[in-house]
Amino acid sequence: MEHLRGPSPLANPGARHPELLGPAHRDGFGDEAADRVWDVCVIGSGASGAVAADRLVRQGLDVLMVEEGFRLAGHVDLDEAETLCRQAVARDDEGNWTDEGWPWTTSNLGGGTVFYGGASFRYQPFDFDPGSLIDTGGTEVRWPYTLAELAPYYEVLERRLGVCGGPPAEGSNGARHSRGPAHEPSAAARVLYSAGESLGYRPFPTPLAINRDPYEGRAGCDRVSLCVSHACPTGAKGDVVAVFLAPLAAHPNFMLRTGVRAVRLEQNRAGEVSALRCLDRVSGQTREVRARAFVLACNAIQTAALLLRSRTAYSPSGVGNHSGLVGRGLCVKLSEYVSGVVQAAPEVLADPDVHKGPFSTVAFLDHYLDEDCPTGVGGLIYESKRDRAPKLVRDALELRHTYSHFTSECDFS
Repeated sequence: MEHLRGPSPLANPGARHPELLGPAHRDGFGDEAADRVWDVCVIGSGASGAVAADRLVRQGLDVLMVEEGFRLAGHVDLDEAETLCRQAVARDDEGNWTDEGWPWTTSNLGGGTVFYGGASFRYQPFDFDPGSLIDTGGTEVRWPYTLAELAPYYEVLERRLGVCGGPPAEGSNGARHSRGPAHEPSAAARVLYSAGESLGYRPFPTPLAINRDPYEGRAGCDRVSLCVSHACPTGAKGDVVAVFLAPLAAHPNFMLRTGVRAVRLEQNRAGEVSALRCLDRVSGQTREVRARAFVLACNAIQTAALLLRSRTAYSPSGVGNHSGLVGRGLCVKLSEYVSGVVQAAPEVLADPDVHKGPFSTVAFLDHYLDEDCPTGVGGLIYESKRDRAPKLVRDALELRHTYSHFTSECDFS
């Protein structure tokens, strides 16, 4: 996991955003943090890191956030962003190691939220205790919380992100999503709605963290781009840069440093992390960050990699790995796409918005649990428009949906 390689964004400065978020943000370290002990250091600026930083700063703590990537320029699409990321070493068909694996995620300010389509489904009751149907090898996987206990927190985040749509009674408390009404279904979604209902399914508007109308200073969606392969040009999509990090960038308790790669955690005593050794990608120098607490929000893969790299006299197998389980038992999300075409009226095909966002406006949970599926666990089904212009179907109405579920256990240790 730690042997990741790939081109540096510094080799393509045009991909970096010409403007910083605010006075708290800069690329690389200066001398201003050299002798400081922070209350909290947050490693990673994606969904988890941004929410944690927002909460901690607003509680009055001094927070430093470090992010390996940079803020991307608005014209950079997903394909280009992936070329700027380190790639995983992978085995080829002959079993040889190559450096041609895929990036685990995009490496940039805001992480994958910059390019995600805004789909914001809540977990279902089964997700909190999957061992009831899936063989976990004796490992306890039940969450210490229930859906009912987390529902108020869902409400808070849905309100902040501007989530629209969702099932009429999502969550065990029967509450709707915090934001109402859903986006209008696309032409393809209207066909899928009708087809699903004819089969006895219960379709519902895909819950999207995309403002349908202007809200709290953010624009409403005007369907100007393909949602998934491009950053939102209007700010309607609730990526964490727009919702959490930009408002923090002028806060005196917050410092954001992009282009800083976390290398390893340091310990001066057992059970405690004293510092983070990191690489300033702008100057090429290594630095040490000291804090009273560290939040690891580097995504599932890179968080495990950082812990395993952090071998100390107090943690010879890696910080936090006294159980030997770090990097084990990770699951891979499998998404399968099914598409077909139907004839449509000429005026529908001529509509310039027919191929643009939102990328999904209808979803189904009818097979989420299904005894006819292996292990009895199915997954989500939702509309998924194509996100690359050369592959768009233009002479008919394409019906394309995704079947998404979690599959085999992997060992990345």
